[in-house]
Amino acid sequence: MKKNPINRIVVLMMENQSFDRLLGFAKGVGQLDGSQFAFNSKGEKVYVSSGADPVVHNEFNPPHLFLDTMKQLYGDEKYAGQKPTGAGMLSAVFPESDKQKEIEFMSFFSPEQIPALTTLAQKFVSCDRWFSSVPGPTGPNRLFAHTASSGGYTGSLWLAKDGLNPPEGMKTIFESLHNKNVSWRIYSPDNVKTAACLPYVAKHSENVTGLDQFFEDAKSNQLADYNFVNPDLWKNSQHPGEVPNLVPGDHLIADVYEAIRQNDELWANTLLLITYDEAGGYYDSVVSTEEMPPLAKIPPSGGWDKSSHEFDFKYLGVRVPALLISAYLDHRVDHTSYEHASILASLKELFQLRSEGPEGFLTSRDQHANSIFANNLFRNSPRQDLFQLPRNPLKGTDKLTAIRRHLPDEKYKYI
Repeated sequence: MKKNPINRIVVLMMENQSFDRLLGFAKGVGQLDGSQFAFNSKGEKVYVSSGADPVVHNEFNPPHLFLDTMKQLYGDEKYAGQKPTGAGMLSAVFPESDKQKEIEFMSFFSPEQIPALTTLAQKFVSCDRWFSSVPGPTGPNRLFAHTASSGGYTGSLWLAKDGLNPPEGMKTIFESLHNKNVSWRIYSPDNVKTAACLPYVAKHSENVTGLDQFFEDAKSNQLADYNFVNPDLWKNSQHPGEVPNLVPGDHLIADVYEAIRQNDELWANTLLLITYDEAGGYYDSVVSTEEMPPLAKIPPSGGWDKSSHEFDFKYLGVRVPALLISAYLDHRVDHTSYEHASILASLKELFQLRSEGPEGFLTSRDQHANSIFANNLFRNSPRQDLFQLPRNPLKGTDKLTAIRRHLPDEKYKYI
């Protein structure tokens, strides 16, 4: 068996965009051609289109909490264990039809608007069946990226300071890494540091630092074996809403890639995985109907907060972009089904980790999840076609980009 050339992973997890919205019209990656549509609440077809503005059409922050996303996936039917259909992708967002807003909602981004992400998708591996782990918001999906579970949580909290309090018994991938002497680090602004709510991570705060430190560590060869990178929620996360511009997020993607590529030692042995925590209430044409294995629920002693609703976690959430970038990977579209627990399954395979769950995994979900290493063929020698990513110069849209001046009001409280 050929030796895996990878011995370091960097995960950059962005915010709240669907696969189709960012990559659906990217040649050689997406499958949109303008013929796809969704039904509005009047039963009328509203077709997808290309050419959305990266600021103007990212100002609308669709409803995307658990119940909202369930309505998108299951239409008007009450969930009772049936397979999702995506019947409410549009009507759940606009229960009272507004044709102009629906047309804008179904307008997606052309490749030149987000050139860094698109170029990477067209040059390396794009996973076109990577789904959010939970049909709901940021908090539970980011928990899945660290623990292969949310403990049963589907609610709207995503920070410890706001009350997200996973129980002590919720094991994370970080214990498994530590037990195998594999180093780890989290680079994150305070406003999207979900991992810090996990008891083990909180006890090892020395491994959690700011986003700027990532670039310093990359330059000085100080990155850990496993690195989890978060954007700044209000500056470059690509989350729609009050500070909407997609372009700074595309620049962040380029910056992270360039920090690795420009260091020969890092580029020779690092896999960069770029994905999004959830789809943010946006349309996607592909729905996962694969049944997930039963998952134990371990709520904290006081129970989860009232924003959490009961769910059996039988089906995944909405599809999101995911790219695999390495000197040893050629361009292809990987049609394997993945979810955020696939990150943990891949780490287990790469570093030969052992956790306390079934067969040495954390939970039944990473045990079931596909590994990116098992489903992608690495080259015998590294690629020599190094390139610098193009960047959107912002043009006239930068007038709408501003540093956030105040804390989010109720409308933007949950992500």
